Amino acid sequence: MRSKLFSLVVLFLFFAVPAFAQQTAPKIVLGSGNITLNPQTAPSFERFREVGASFAPTINYFLTDSDGGYMGGGSNGATTRFVVRRNINKKFFGPGVTGMLYLDADNNVNTGRKSSRITGRPSDPFDATIGIEYQVDLTNAGSGQAALYDAYGDFVAMIPAWSDLVSVTVDVPVTLVNSDGNMNALAVVNDDSGQDWIPDKGFLPIWEFNLAILPLSSPTAEFSLVFTDQKEALLLVNNFAKLKLFGVVAQLNGKSVELEKVGDQLFSDSELYRIPDFGARLTTGLFSPNTLSFGVLTERGFFSRSTTYIAAPPLNAPHTSPPARN
Repeated sequence: MRSKLFSLVVLFLFFAVPAFAQQTAPKIVLGSGNITLNPQTAPSFERFREVGASFAPTINYFLTDSDGGYMGGGSNGATTRFVVRRNINKKFFGPGVTGMLYLDADNNVNTGRKSSRITGRPSDPFDATIGIEYQVDLTNAGSGQAALYDAYGDFVAMIPAWSDLVSVTVDVPVTLVNSDGNMNALAVVNDDSGQDWIPDKGFLPIWEFNLAILPLSSPTAEFSLVFTDQKEALLLVNNFAKLKLFGVVAQLNGKSVELEKVGDQLFSDSELYRIPDFGARLTTGLFSPNTLSFGVLTERGFFSRSTTYIAAPPLNAPHTSPPARN
């Protein structure tokens, strides 16, 4: 009798539990790429982020300056990797040789410090487009670590770095610099011959993936106001690099929300998604901010963006008076 009962329990768990899991798991909208992951095993931001972080960052953007200096970079959404190389006839390490890598972690000129103020770099037309939030000391990168500082010189953390004596490679965890992986960068090496800027002019832009959330949150404001009669939120994927997209996911206040793909795309390289009844999902009140996060898993990693809203009743909402006293 016990063995039969045990067999029935096993059969129930075998068939019922997977069916229940499939019913309760958040739906994943598949993107334009060939899906290589079972959506039921990657139903959340956390799982997508974990998978994306397992992809090694690749050098997808690079430039070479007039004297042979080289800078390259790329990101998987969790780590942004930089490679800096001097002309082969110039030393990167040795007595009297120092180096710094400067990071515009949010691609925003209105934040951080202007590069001319922090680096002493001669002014050029591109200089005003760089706002530096963080800097990496490359001087001892050959030891396996490099020191990460903020723009004002306050120590943040030691980060992975290594060298082949000709170039230096640095891995910057994006959470340490409040970035989505996209950054602008430039470097300088000082030795007895003076300053060697890499690149000579401008900077290296890393723009792995672009995500937009509508309604917009101002880049310089901590919060944006939205009303509870807001019918939908639109989430735009700008896939200009034509990467394979394995899936998109969204969460509101830490909970997964289902997405609907919009048929009419704004551009040939874009995909548009919507969250219906968006305003009705929000918590109202000045002290109850709502965080909307949107992410996409690509062949290069997981890239995400978040914005914060303060929700309020619509301006034309009917006013209700308290009941009159008898």
